[in-house]
This record gives sequence, C-alpha cells and structure tokens, in this order.
Amino acid sequence: MKKSVLYTLGIITLIGFSQCNSSEDSTLVLNLTDSEFASNSVQGVYVTITGMDYKVAGEDWQPVPNFSPVSGVNLAELSNGNSLMLSEFTAISGRYDALRFEIDAPEQGDNIRGEPASFIELNGGTTQPLYVRPGSSLVFEADGSFTVPIGETTEVIAEFGTPRGISLDVTGTEYILEPQIRVVDANKSGNLQATLSNFSGTGSHTMAYAFPSGNTVSPISADNTNPFTTALTWDRVEGDSFTLSALPVGNYDIYLVDFDTEGNALTQRGEIQALFIDSGTTTTVTIDGNNL
Repeated sequence: MKKSVLYTLGIITLIGFSQCNSSEDSTLVLNLTDSEFASNSVQGVYVTITGMDYKVAGEDWQPVPNFSPVSGVNLAELSNGNSLMLSEFTAISGRYDALRFEIDAPEQGDNIRGEPASFIELNGGTTQPLYVRPGSSLVFEADGSFTVPIGETTEVIAEFGTPRGISLDVTGTEYILEPQIRVVDANKSGNLQATLSNFSGTGSHTMAYAFPSGNTVSPISADNTNPFTTALTWDRVEGDSFTLSALPVGNYDIYLVDFDTEGNALTQRGEIQALFIDSGTTTTVTIDGNNL
C-alpha cells in the first residue's frame, strides 16, 4: 500500500455579519497535534479530515465554510510539540462550545478498493485500514470550549488522541478508530520542555505523562496494563528530553514510566509534583534521575 502524505491548508472566511465591522473582526486559528504511542510497533497513523464544524454557545452546529480536506496527514509526526495549522478564518466573537471533525474511514465490513483514506502503518512498513464500528458516525466531537474575544486572534490546539483512540476489534485483526480529541486555547495554555540527567531507562523506552495535580494514579498492574492513559497528554523520552504541549494553565504531576517494545508498562521510575505551567510560555526544567 503506497504511503503518501498531503498537507492541505484550508483558508476560510466567515462573511455576512453586518454587526461586525473590520476594526472588530476576530480571527480563529485551528491547529492539530497528537501524542506518542507507548508501543514501538506503530510507525504512522494517517487520517483524512474531510470537514470541520464549530458550535457557538446557544447556536446550532455550523460547518466551517470552504474547508479544504486534509488528506493523509501522519499524526505520528504531530507530537513532541509539533502541530499542523488546519485553518485560519475571520470568526464570530464569543464562546465556542465545541469543534468536531469529519473523518474519511471505512466502516467494518466495507469492501475496500485501493488505498483507504485513513490507515495505520506498522513495523516493516505494513499498513492496515482504520475502521469505524458498524453504524458509527464519521463525525467526532472534540472535548473543550474556548472564547474568541472581539478584535483578537485566538489560536486553538486540537490534540487528536490516537494513542488511546485506536484499538483492535474482538477478533484482533482490525484496527478501530475512536479518537478522543481535546481542544485547548493556545493563549491560555503552555508547554513543558524537560531535560533528564543521571537517568537511564530499564526497558525499551521511557514515556512522560502529565496529570493535573491532585489526580490519583493507579499503580502498574501485575499484567503490565498501562494505567497512565487517563493522563491529559504524554510524550516519549527521546535522548534525554521530552516535550508536553497544550497544557492549560495550572499545576501538573509528571510520571516517568518504562515500557517494553510492545507498549507494556514495566516500571514507574519517578514522579515530579506540582510543576506550574503558565499561559503562552514554555516552561523548561532539568530533572535529576538521582532525585526520583
């Protein structure tokens, strides 16, 4: 199956709102990002986004007009602080309750001809279609609201959530896509960039998970099930560093966990408590493994 990536940027404009003059125009920028897989078996996740909708508080869903489909975007490349701008448009000011994404993916049982629009790439370059469950919608709503002030630019980041939104069906042969998309206002969130010293993992690789401070996290179970997938976001430690992005302002506890190549949790290496993340900034820290 041929692997191709086409990034298409949709530039869209909302017009016809006579109550807004040019000096009060607001701008909304939509960006897409994702988090890392704990397993080494996944090399890429390619999805095609055919449409987007927005919902202003108290109003019905409205399609983003003139949206250009984004074909074959590899979400695996949109981690570690990377993102892709989907659209920038003149928007109505006010509170937005939600966004939603329309995905091109086959339903289980469909007869697929040619390359599917959305698929997963595994080790060795083999690919498998990403299916939705029979009777499921191809429209996925994102979790999170935001406000667009009058006359200002608001950047929104949507984390697609594929690591916890892709699973094998009961037969263990087909991959099911059920993304858990979260949306944050980039103007009210920040990033964490961490460097590790005196640290070496005990497994294949180490992952860093961010939880809002005060959350209770279960210990790793005897069957090595990963209990950290309820984290807000996570990243893989590459070299001696990791980046956690799109964190709303607040305090976070960071957990470092060792995994094997199949994504089984082996050992919780340490916890860094109450790191404060401020808006519009990247907080940089150095973590000494001797103190974990």
